[in-house]
Amino acid sequence: IRLESTSDFGCGTFYSNVLLIPVWEEVFPGTVGSDQTICYNSDAETLIAEPALGGGGAFDLQWYSDATGLFEPVAGGNNLELDPGVLDETASYFIEYTNTNGCGVLQSMIIEIEVLPELIPAEIAGWDGLALCDGDLITLFGSGIEDYSWLSQQWFYQTNGEQFQELEGYNELMLSGLSLNENTAFYLETTSDFDCGTVVSDTVDVSVLDQLSPPMISFDGEFGGETICYLDDASLITTSEYASGGGGPLSYEWEYDYGNVGEFIGTGNTDADQYAYGSLDNI
Repeated sequence: IRLESTSDFGCGTFYSNVLLIPVWEEVFPGTVGSDQTICYNSDAETLIAEPALGGGGAFDLQWYSDATGLFEPVAGGNNLELDPGVLDETASYFIEYTNTNGCGVLQSMIIEIEVLPELIPAEIAGWDGLALCDGDLITLFGSGIEDYSWLSQQWFYQTNGEQFQELEGYNELMLSGLSLNENTAFYLETTSDFDCGTVVSDTVDVSVLDQLSPPMISFDGEFGGETICYLDDASLITTSEYASGGGGPLSYEWEYDYGNVGEFIGTGNTDADQYAYGSLDNI
């Protein structure tokens, strides 16, 4: 820039000295990488920012974080690199560039470090502790945890003191529709798809009663039945083999089907050992 002076009487034109006014380049913030997802209570990757451009290249740096709730300066965060350290809650970060030549204050994009919830084992619920009958269906479910999409579930079982085995086809929080024929122990294994580990629930031991076996009756030891005359007394019916299973004890009642029509009626006689029907006029 110069100043021109011209004489109004035609005495000529004169010029001042020239002043040079430098203009710093336009300023642009640097980039800071991408978002992260980490396991609970684990180390985040170091944040690395690119230098800001323009303004003569002279900038003061300051990292900010909302780890405490509001964005605040990070103590010691005055370099292009920042180590967030061990995190147990999701936090966001950005870096602020202040141009020391007075060309302004710039802010980088905000990046988020998502911290996954703590991986905790489920608690087994659904069984009331009462023994099941042979062949009954069991329903169990893992409680106390969220069914996040990034968690994989797998049920395991054990019978007769053998090694626990994977229960094929049962890979959800709820186990249902499984028929049991013997005492069986169960536990639920939960695995993080983000390599945050595997946890195992408590073990529940489900008791199953022995299979029921029906009694055997006979006419004084003869199992083939007997033929009698009209209005004669039938032979004494005795129990050759008693019912068993079901955890016992078992109750009994004699029944009859008069006329062999397929409809048994209780006699009220609960003597498990024998039954005397008396005279008969029909089958």
